[in-house]
Amino acid sequence: MYLEPRLKGFLYADGWATYNKAGQYYEVGFQQSISKSSIYKYYRDKLLSIHKGYYKERLRNNKLEIKIYSKKIYTILVDVKRNPIKYFYENPIEFLAGLTDGDGSIMDTEIAIYDCNKALLNTICTFLKENMIRCRVNPCRSIWRIRIRGRESIEKFLTLIPVITRKITHVPRVKPRRLNRGGPCRGPEYHGLDLPWEAGSHRLPRLNTSRDR
Repeated sequence: MYLEPRLKGFLYADGWATYNKAGQYYEVGFQQSISKSSIYKYYRDKLLSIHKGYYKERLRNNKLEIKIYSKKIYTILVDVKRNPIKYFYENPIEFLAGLTDGDGSIMDTEIAIYDCNKALLNTICTFLKENMIRCRVNPCRSIWRIRIRGRESIEKFLTLIPVITRKITHVPRVKPRRLNRGGPCRGPEYHGLDLPWEAGSHRLPRLNTSRDR
């Protein structure tokens, strides 16, 4: 089974892969807020184009969510989450497009990409600098972020990386605050991230997925 690099980047950022021992099924899924429905539909269609089996969708707390049941896709995503740099090098542009759609924030004056894996962000930053895009990796709360500033660098990034992340044209001014871990992080840049789905929010019936195990 083949997952596109862009889908791998997005699921690395916003997806989950879990195995339910009681029900004996493998689950992969992601969610997006209603305001990002275009992103949800784009990656939903990509996921369902390679998965022809059982899946579930729902709208909950203003978030769109899809879950599929596939051992093959589960196995791939687990490896992507463990070795993101390896998969980034498969196709840097497409992987980064998916990562930015999942954990990126695009504004008129700055592009930011968030992740807890500093090594991955350093690798991405090196790639961007090789393409004449100025950037730097900074701490943000308990995670890390790439910051791209300056009109020229932002335009080069948007030309090189085919993102579909909704652009924010106005961001309210918020006083920076320094937390116990990491460096200062301005509110609007971080608050735009979707909260992760809480596993176990409801129980699912045991599924017959032996065909895909």
